[in-house]
Amino acid sequence: MKKLIMAIILTSFICLFPAVAPSAPSAADGVSVLTYRLNSDITGTDRQFSFVHITDLHLGEGFDDYGTSGYDDSPPAGDVGAPAVALRNSVNWINANCQKSKIKFVIITGDITDSAEKSEFLKAKEILDSLSVPYVPMLGNHDVWPYTASAGTQFPVGDRYFSEVFGSQFDKLKDLLPGWDDGTRSTPIWNGEADSASSADAGCVSYFQNFAFDYAGYHFICSDFTTRNFAINGKGSMPEGDLFDSSKCQGTWPWFKHHFNSYPHKASKNMLMFSHQPFFPLPVVNFDSIEYGTITGFLGFGDNGDFSGVCVGGHIHLDREYYILDSSTEVCPAVWTGANKDGTGHLRVVEVWGKTANNYSWLVIVLGVSLFALLTVLFIERRRRRRITTYCRETSEVE
Repeated sequence: MKKLIMAIILTSFICLFPAVAPSAPSAADGVSVLTYRLNSDITGTDRQFSFVHITDLHLGEGFDDYGTSGYDDSPPAGDVGAPAVALRNSVNWINANCQKSKIKFVIITGDITDSAEKSEFLKAKEILDSLSVPYVPMLGNHDVWPYTASAGTQFPVGDRYFSEVFGSQFDKLKDLLPGWDDGTRSTPIWNGEADSASSADAGCVSYFQNFAFDYAGYHFICSDFTTRNFAINGKGSMPEGDLFDSSKCQGTWPWFKHHFNSYPHKASKNMLMFSHQPFFPLPVVNFDSIEYGTITGFLGFGDNGDFSGVCVGGHIHLDREYYILDSSTEVCPAVWTGANKDGTGHLRVVEVWGKTANNYSWLVIVLGVSLFALLTVLFIERRRRRRITTYCRETSEVE
């Protein structure tokens, strides 16, 4: 009954917001593949590169205790479980198509695990490490509170497991992706909003996984809005988004606003925002209306909407394209991608348009025309000199 009520609420909220027609998925090697074209409608642009968006892997789903015993454990041998197989299929598809589709990296927007067991993180990393392009992992609500069917942690320490397991990957990303900003990723921040398993707002240290990087004139902002509140069913974390902007915690939203405002290279539609919980109002499940209003008010303020290229998320397990509104004004397109675990693999290829290639093409044309003109002048001058030399020689012979 709870699931039915939640489905009705979710459907009602989604129907209230304008959407654009999503691209139809195509099946390739068993993997469902969607395409989204970013800024392709801007005059004077050309396709520059692509990246892949994957979300909601849920490694370990269907197991009371994945891997060895306990939540601070080791992974099983092989791709155990349907979500692991789906992720492997997706990795294989990306490796087979990265050249043809100009895929430069992969962004995974959270729920990497199903119950934040270390074994689930480790299995995900094992599979993702076989990608032939860099990957950027992010945190989701299923990743913050480790538990098995028989036991769980007292506090939401999944962000520490995440940091430990993917620490070496982030070290690589600092060298591979330009303009890397480690944000608050490794900074301990007191989170007075966090629950313990036995008390609300007990408080603990959180490592909010906020970071950013540049690529080909675009800026990628990856934000951790995942609540650290204990689930009402007694296992794991609640699903909703949290800005972490209160007297009890100065976390993600203060960082996000400062980073957005202080980034020195903002340009038309070049600020791309990623989070597990998408920017969408859905109380209990996602952001509440007040927090959503805070987000849209910021994106709609001044020139922020002009800079905002797209907001990308997962969490809802649906494919959707729509526009974020501020007082009925469209401020930014938004994209959800469905869960990778569903079926035999699911992902979205985001094709990114920009002006670099177009400007470069004009530069080549200008240089080519200039070189042709120079060679023409040199050729004419050489012929003129040869005529003068021939005339002088003939005149000398006559004399």
